[in-house]
Amino acid sequence: LKERLSLRALAGWDLLNFFEGEKGINSANYILCMGNNVTYNSYIKYGVPKNKIKMLNYAVENFPLRAKSKPDRYHNEKRYVYVTSEIGLRKGFDIVYSLFTNPKILEQKFHLDIIGLPTNNYYKKKLQKFQQILKKKTYYYGWIDSNKKKYWGIIKSNDFVILPSLEEGQAGSLLEAISCSVVPLISRYTGIDFSPLGMLEPKINSIHNKNIILKSIILPKAELETLKNKTLEYYQEYHHN
Repeated sequence: LKERLSLRALAGWDLLNFFEGEKGINSANYILCMGNNVTYNSYIKYGVPKNKIKMLNYAVENFPLRAKSKPDRYHNEKRYVYVTSEIGLRKGFDIVYSLFTNPKILEQKFHLDIIGLPTNNYYKKKLQKFQQILKKKTYYYGWIDSNKKKYWGIIKSNDFVILPSLEEGQAGSLLEAISCSVVPLISRYTGIDFSPLGMLEPKINSIHNKNIILKSIILPKAELETLKNKTLEYYQEYHHN
């Protein structure tokens, strides 16, 4: 409501049965919690005892070590991927839409790959409108299973993964991307704290978010390579094995 989105943006699973969830949490001896301090504090806020929460990190099953970069791996434009199990409200598609249709960003050189399925008919139509505006600057792949070579080929071909989620435990598709040295542009609600150009705000038409995207677009190749290496180091330190 605060962002003036249509109620049609809500998918069925956005409206959870909190009473059933609370019953399970109260009856458990421990909670295995995937995420960061934002995830942790969301339990503390509602009175869950600290000693009941056991924090863990996800990892990618088959860790795809990145080959050393070659000069010809770079593109004329920066490449972004929005990869998620659901294209909709919770995964921040409205924020992605507002960013890449912003006139200042739209005039820049970039390409955006999109992988996933819309949560409902509202987002199916919004995705189609998004494609019409961006034209050749975007390509929508639909759903691709992450055990397919095509999936990993698309992920590895990109420079940045963008995921301004409104809430998560810990985003698996994001971890798959950063395991390939794809630099994250994310909100802190993804359950991951590493976003080297700054955390995205969970807001539509955010000047802060626009500046982060513009900064990433003009980032020199050498600095991008440094960020890719730091991304891989982060993954190895906190998620590998």
